[in-house]
Amino acid sequence: MDMIKKEKIDQFCKFSSFCNLLVVCIFLGLILALNFHTDYTSDDFRYHFFYDTIGNPLETTHRMKVWEVFSSMVNHWKMWNGRIVSHGVLQLVLMLGKGGFRIFNSIMFVLLGILICEHAAWGSRKSPLLLFSIYVGIWFFAPQFGMTILWASGAANYLWNGVLILGFTLPYRIYLSNCNKWQNNGRNIIIMGIGGVFAGCTNENSGGAMVLLCMMYLILYLYKKIPVPKWAWAGIAGGIMGCILLIAAPGNYRISSKTDFLGLLERGKSILLITKKELTLLFVIIFFLAVLVMELKPKGKKEKEFWVPWFIYMIAGTASILALTLSAMWPERAWFIGTVFFLVTAAYLFHQLLAFLQVSRTIMALTVVILFVCSFLTEYQKVKETYIQVKEGIDIIEQALDRGERVAVIPMVKPSDSKYDAYNGTGYVKEAADDWLNDWMAHYYGIERIYGTNN
Repeated sequence: MDMIKKEKIDQFCKFSSFCNLLVVCIFLGLILALNFHTDYTSDDFRYHFFYDTIGNPLETTHRMKVWEVFSSMVNHWKMWNGRIVSHGVLQLVLMLGKGGFRIFNSIMFVLLGILICEHAAWGSRKSPLLLFSIYVGIWFFAPQFGMTILWASGAANYLWNGVLILGFTLPYRIYLSNCNKWQNNGRNIIIMGIGGVFAGCTNENSGGAMVLLCMMYLILYLYKKIPVPKWAWAGIAGGIMGCILLIAAPGNYRISSKTDFLGLLERGKSILLITKKELTLLFVIIFFLAVLVMELKPKGKKEKEFWVPWFIYMIAGTASILALTLSAMWPERAWFIGTVFFLVTAAYLFHQLLAFLQVSRTIMALTVVILFVCSFLTEYQKVKETYIQVKEGIDIIEQALDRGERVAVIPMVKPSDSKYDAYNGTGYVKEAADDWLNDWMAHYYGIERIYGTNN
């Protein structure tokens, strides 16, 4: 009987793993479709070149070479801002060409969903419905999806940083569930120390939130009387160093963030309004899931780390938003890492609910699938319509080059109102050829001048 039971469990695990792989493949295909209908925009053209100016390209400005990334990012750190990890990786990936970038970016998207799932349900069997719902959660709740996931420069700053932060903090999550998984040796100390520097030097509000998350894990170790490994301290130390490197960049001080008490209140009011707009529904879902878990869980069932996401991921996400009060600018895309942390909380609760709720799984799955499919089909069409306009301009530029012409006049893009449209919120071609964006586009395509027209 035990052998038969074991075989059934093994078969179920294999089937579940196959379904999870199928979910990953489906979303990889969908995000590839979106990426292949999104071209470069705004700063993307600039980052194809060695960073030597914050204005229009110089006569000496040249295409990036792999071995120049370090010196390029030193210039970036001095001239523009301290996000040298994001933009350094971006410059490397852009060398793969458009196809290479699109594939890499799509892989990063599916990795984000996998990492959220691992943080939410490490050490237990993952339901395909959980993973599917996580991707749907990213689809609906990622702020300015087109600008944070499809726009090359935006993806580097938000999507890729989210993957880096979740990947770096995963050992802390693993160690809480199984102390033997990450041994306290010199190799791991070095890995976490260096990884901490990279993860801390990601974004002004995400690096600090990441360090806070790691610190709260240490508090949990102490509370549960788990020995605190040296690699955990090394990771935090590296994270703090990365944050300092990010914030200390001379380029940051082009824009002053100083304000008085009333200014802080005004910032807080604006940030609260954006949070309300972006996250109210997600907060309602988290609350609803928490109530369901507490009401429906079997009596006497051990609440294994049930409160972990409430006390660390929710706090870390909230801290990443509150940190924006110290900044002079707070675009909606800056809510990305906070949203990711809140999605970990929602996924954790949903995973707990699925553990003892079997009857309603089919209904929940159908609801999630229908909502997502309807939304995706609508938004994909909008993204595609904008891409047709962009592609028309690129074709005109390429035809002008084939004819040996040095000037191209292309239509200015009228993006949709969709948050999944990377051109909705980013700059593209303008009328004046000496506009910084037109100048960088011309430099990228190897043509002398590009003009935009409404005709």
